Amino acid sequence: MVTIADGNVITRLNQDDRPVYFQVKNANGGRILCNLALPTVGGFLNLQSGGEQLQWTFNAIFSAFISKLDVTRSVFNELPTQANMGNNSISYDAVDTFEVHVKIRNLSNSALSGINIVENVREYFDFVDVTASQGSFSQSGKTLEFNDISLGANSEIEIIYRLSTPEAGSGMHE
Repeated sequence: MVTIADGNVITRLNQDDRPVYFQVKNANGGRILCNLALPTVGGFLNLQSGGEQLQWTFNAIFSAFISKLDVTRSVFNELPTQANMGNNSISYDAVDTFEVHVKIRNLSNSALSGINIVENVREYFDFVDVTASQGSFSQSGKTLEFNDISLGANSEIEIIYRLSTPEAGSGMHE
């Protein structure tokens, strides 16, 4: 049985008294209501066995209410109409260059400075270049660092860098 240590339970299941709707007590002055009927894989039951799906879902949903800074990543790739692709829509039989967009949002009413973003590129991708950034940029192996970023109150910026897949005949494809 999973219990809610830091929340006020509003509704429980009749069959086994599990909490399904509760209010988080420590929400940095805000109010967070959690409804465990969210459509998450594994949901509340997987918490008992160390599952993290529900935790990550809540983190994503509530981060805008309890953090001053929000960082999201998206991958963009223009694909030809006839291309062999893996499940992630990145070509696997030819070198393919794609963009990673890192959107940084200041959710507070005050300016923020000294923001540092570190991106670790997987071994099966090659770094190409940075096409949009603020502050300073450095690269050490597969680690990309964007430093000294400043954001005005309630504003956002976007960092864009490009990666490529290895050539079809390379050892990475084996």
